Amino acid sequence: MAQIVLEPIVMELGIHQSQYAALIRELEAEGFDVVLERPIEQRGVPDVGGWDPSSVYSLVVSVGEGAGAVISTVKLVAMINKRLRGTKEKSDSEPRIAVIYLPDGQKHVWDISTGQSRSDPPE
Repeated sequence: MAQIVLEPIVMELGIHQSQYAALIRELEAEGFDVVLERPIEQRGVPDVGGWDPSSVYSLVVSVGEGAGAVISTVKLVAMINKRLRGTKEKSDSEPRIAVIYLPDGQKHVWDISTGQSRSDPPE
């Protein structure tokens, strides 16, 4: 079965948990094996030794080999936006940047709040 892995940050999943549940149900109804990687909450002083790309994105989506052949990036972004966009729990001034990593090494970065493509890394 084609696999899609969703990796939201702690605050993203906490605020939008019911929306993630709906997104997972929708993707599973389309025939995908969906894995929700629950984030590990870390507290304290961050490690300044290196840049961690996962700290920049609200959501990281990894598309498995089989899923990449079945679903287009455009359709996946539309499904994610449909379920996760438009919630008012978080300030409109804070972007919710997401990235999709495709099996061929390409990636797509966009703001879930606006649906607009973004440069990488986010500014």
